[in-house]
Amino acid sequence: MLVDAGCTALALVLEGGYGRSHAAAVRAICAALEGARPTPEGGEAKTSTRLLVEEYGSGGRAVLM
Repeated sequence: MLVDAGCTALALVLEGGYGRSHAAAVRAICAALEGARPTPEGGEAKTSTRLLVEEYGSGGRAVLM
């Protein structure tokens, strides 16, 4: 969603431990940047995710979390 919404370069910071899910998270990010558009298990993004994407896409500026 962020890749599609933005009109500027996208910078991502992946924080956290380097557990079993780390490699999967990096693969998912790379796949999204290459064009994959996976659907969450519920079929739609959470409201908080949609609001974040709208904020990012509205001005092409940094969104602090």
